[in-house]
Amino acid sequence: MNINFLVDKENKRVIVSNEKGTMDSREYQDNIEEVLIKEDIVKELESDYLTLKSNRVSLEGRLEDTNKKIVDNAKKRKSFIWKFIIALIGIPLYICFLEYFIKIHLYQIGIIEIKTLFYSGLLGTGAVTLIGGLLAISPDQPFFEAKRLKKEKNKYKKYIEELNLQIADLVQVLTKNKAELNEIKEQKELNNIEMMSIEVQKISYREALELEKSYLMQLYQENTIMEPEKMGLKNYILGRFKKKE
Repeated sequence: MNINFLVDKENKRVIVSNEKGTMDSREYQDNIEEVLIKEDIVKELESDYLTLKSNRVSLEGRLEDTNKKIVDNAKKRKSFIWKFIIALIGIPLYICFLEYFIKIHLYQIGIIEIKTLFYSGLLGTGAVTLIGGLLAISPDQPFFEAKRLKKEKNKYKKYIEELNLQIADLVQVLTKNKAELNEIKEQKELNNIEMMSIEVQKISYREALELEKSYLMQLYQENTIMEPEKMGLKNYILGRFKKKE
């Protein structure tokens, strides 16, 4: 960023110092301070643009991971259902067979025993259904996890949509400022050099930057119907645009 500058009237040059202390010499023009301020605004907006793009890449990575988890979760749910069906059929049959086997060896099989086998099978089915149902809704089972993953996926998709809107608005403001910078750079008048101070002058761009960011905020609000649940996301995305201390 441009920090301060000094006008060299004799050579019609301007010495500009950045935040790293590096000196840069360039040709003088009457609106040099305006040019330096606009350069700082463009650099700041470009930094915000890179930050938003980085945030989007991060969120897209999280969304991709969530989608993979959803696929794995679907496989787990399918496996759980098949195991439940096998248990639902197999366990009652096993109970009936075991009871029948015991009774037939005791020579007690008959009408009453067949009814008993039916009730035993029914009891086994109920037990398997109850246990399977409790397992299905437990926090560590895939059915419970599926709801959380779906909610997580929708959250990331909304975040990415909001970031895409933010990036589009920021590109519009950034493009405008770059065009303005090119325009004022072409204004090469040298009429006021003798009136310029010979002291080192600090470049104060914050006020002009805040005006651009206020315009960006207004642009975002005009393009978005804000809902209560999106306010937290809006503050998260626009947090970097708040005035820096």
